[in-house]
Amino acid sequence: MGRLSDEDYAEMSKDYADNPLREHEVISVEPRPGLQRGHPAKGEGGESKPMSLRFPDALRSELLAYADDNAVAVGEVVRQAVGEYLDRRANGSSQG
Repeated sequence: MGRLSDEDYAEMSKDYADNPLREHEVISVEPRPGLQRGHPAKGEGGESKPMSLRFPDALRSELLAYADDNAVAVGEVVRQAVGEYLDRRANGSSQG
């Protein structure tokens, strides 16, 4: 399955609003499937090189809290976000 589009997210959001899950329908809960701890292993998408980034305090705090709450590495959250942003740009979406 490829990355989800803005339209996919909007459709899922509407479906969830119209048909919220009931407690007995929840089988399991996983923090953001696909996100991992640490840097990518060798051979996963080419060589992985470190990069230093600066964030405003509020955004940095939000990023750290999200990673902690979801038990994933900050770098993985950033890689996922940048990948999704670039995919949207490449597919003609001007949002983001």
